[in-house]
Amino acid sequence: MYQSNLDEFYRVRVGTLMDQMESSEVIRENKTNMTSEEQVKAILAATRELDQKKAAIYEQLMGELEPFPFLKN
Repeated sequence: MYQSNLDEFYRVRVGTLMDQMESSEVIRENKTNMTSEEQVKAILAATRELDQKKAAIYEQLMGELEPFPFLKN
């Protein structure tokens, strides 16, 4: 679920921001006061952090399942 939601976010929101970056006009969004490029950079940084957390949680859970091999795929 995490990955499919993230994929959709990138397709819709980041795709729109990338399109805006191709424009010669630099506009600051009123909610974030950031340009499209600044928003994309912030999104990439946040995604890296989330992916690291996701990986750590996955590894922890898999370690906890180690005594129960029948529960693993």
